[in-house]
Amino acid sequence: MIIVDVILPFPVWTHFSYIMPYSMIPIIGSRVIVPFRSKNVIGIIISICKKEKASDLNLKIVKSIIDHEPILNISLLNIFIWLSKYYYTPIGSLIFSIFPNVLKFKNIKFNKHNKIYFKHHFHNIYQFKMHKFFLSKKILLKINKILIKNSFSSWLISEINLYIKIKFYLGLFEKILKKNLQILIIVPFTKDIYPILFLLKKYFNIPIDIIHSNLSDKKLFDIWMKTKNNRNSIVIGTKKSIFFPFLYLGLIVIFEEHHLVYKNIDKFQYNVRDIAIFRAYQENIPIILDSNTPSLKTLYNVVCKKFFWINFHTNNTFLNIKYQIIDLKKEKIKIGLSNTLINKIIENIKKNFSVLLIFNKFDFMFIGLICSYCNWIPKCKICNDYYEVNKYNNIIFCRYCLTNYKKPLICYNCNFPALIKYNFGIKKIKRKIKTIFPDIPILFLISSNDIEKQKINLNISNFSIFHSGIIITMEKIAQNYYFPNIKLIGLINIDNYFSSFSFNNTEHFSHFYFNLVNLTKKYSKFLTILIQTSIPNNKDLINICNKKYFFCARNMLILRKKFLLPPWNFQTILYCQSKHCNQSYFFLKFIYIFLKKKSKEDNMLLWFVGPDPVFFGFKKKYFYKLLIQCSSRIYLRKILQTSLEVSKYFSIFQYVKWYLKLDVE
Repeated sequence: MIIVDVILPFPVWTHFSYIMPYSMIPIIGSRVIVPFRSKNVIGIIISICKKEKASDLNLKIVKSIIDHEPILNISLLNIFIWLSKYYYTPIGSLIFSIFPNVLKFKNIKFNKHNKIYFKHHFHNIYQFKMHKFFLSKKILLKINKILIKNSFSSWLISEINLYIKIKFYLGLFEKILKKNLQILIIVPFTKDIYPILFLLKKYFNIPIDIIHSNLSDKKLFDIWMKTKNNRNSIVIGTKKSIFFPFLYLGLIVIFEEHHLVYKNIDKFQYNVRDIAIFRAYQENIPIILDSNTPSLKTLYNVVCKKFFWINFHTNNTFLNIKYQIIDLKKEKIKIGLSNTLINKIIENIKKNFSVLLIFNKFDFMFIGLICSYCNWIPKCKICNDYYEVNKYNNIIFCRYCLTNYKKPLICYNCNFPALIKYNFGIKKIKRKIKTIFPDIPILFLISSNDIEKQKINLNISNFSIFHSGIIITMEKIAQNYYFPNIKLIGLINIDNYFSSFSFNNTEHFSHFYFNLVNLTKKYSKFLTILIQTSIPNNKDLINICNKKYFFCARNMLILRKKFLLPPWNFQTILYCQSKHCNQSYFFLKFIYIFLKKKSKEDNMLLWFVGPDPVFFGFKKKYFYKLLIQCSSRIYLRKILQTSLEVSKYFSIFQYVKWYLKLDVE
């Protein structure tokens, strides 16, 4: 009797065993239809075992087999199993969240036997166009150094002249393709795919596929099958392309490896960069991390000689951008804009130049007070801006003048106790800015929907409709699009980067600032950046504005080492959610006591912060968090897994939901 272990698309931590009739041939990684409770569902076989007597097990029987060949190869299946264990995520939820929709439930074309047959079209000979390129001895030496081992290795490429970088990649890709191996190129955004696609099609006559979120289900399924059957040579895609079933993967390249978009925060939290490194290790192939501003974790791995640095010793000149730091404490403020910035905006508009104002997301989350009887709104006496209300304390404050008072109980205009909270948000900002600049065209690009409405393409060509105007946007949009005719950029308030409890916010600002500079380097001689802040003498801010990125990164690494912060140590945050406040707290307190006692027995030092409340703003839900730090990642994962397994035997486990934020950087 054949018994198969099947994973199902449910958030459960185990697989299910089924009996497979002798008339069916089980294949690991293929889909089957199995009974689960009162329904028939699609599952994936992950293991097979034979037993002489299975009648005592009281197992259900597999209804039918869908695939005659595996949808997931063994290599990718092992990666999913590792991910499930590492990120504490049910493997069924993990795999089916990544699967193309066609493979889940819909649009599956069955033949009369309820099976799908996939055709094999393998290509063995790669033909290159006659357009040849010359490679210097230096480039060939670096390429051979990467490929000589024929095994896993991690490489960082940074601060290299664009012309040399293109030659390097073309030469490297040519050698990989001649071995009949596939190449995966990962980019942060869809717009980054097309320049690479255009360049590769110019030199190589090979099948190239692209993967992004805008593809139809059918197209995504077609690329999935082509990749699995080795019918494409190069795949260029966004973060989910790392999970595609390559048959003969030979190289992984991940561009802008530092980018926050690679950190998934949806159904389960993971970092695409880390998964790409692990997949390269599993496939025993090289991986290249490409960034002009590498993450501190990557630089730490270079220092520890876990990664190798590709360096051509080219003269990469430092862009000396004109900047001015504006002290918000010494300025009069109108809707977040200082008088100095307002005057500079008007000055640029008169010269027919456009101005780019970059707000942070917190500027659009504004909750103030308003009288429901007479519509009176409390305002700051210094800057005449609306007071903001603290959600959790009875305090009103002005975020620009840094003044705060006890929240009034009655309206000072009509003396009625009718004050209510009101979310002014973006409407307030739009209305106020239009009153400050009444005759100037203003374009708001706050979300991706705004970009769709304006029909903005890669080059933002539609902005040429104004000779001058003000573009108001957020950091996420500003660092990913090119804005022509800009001679002045205003960073409205950057205090959240340097006054935050998150130690990594300074690193995130350095990435944002240097990438913004790189986007505007074509007009760097004429560009000025105005930075508004309440901490103008901050050493990190001054270094970022005056020095190269690697000087700032070195200082940040030294500072983190001094205070034993990642990447020199390893941190994990355990979040807990419940309907009652005490349940979340007691669950994390139990984990804290268990970890402290067990680590003492093992003679290992753990450092804790919490359990502390987390204000996510959800109604009728209480969140708490516990931060755990250790010098060993392996030990931290092991002891944390043990504590969570033990907690299942206590009644409190039934009333809480928990999730982990691993590898805090």
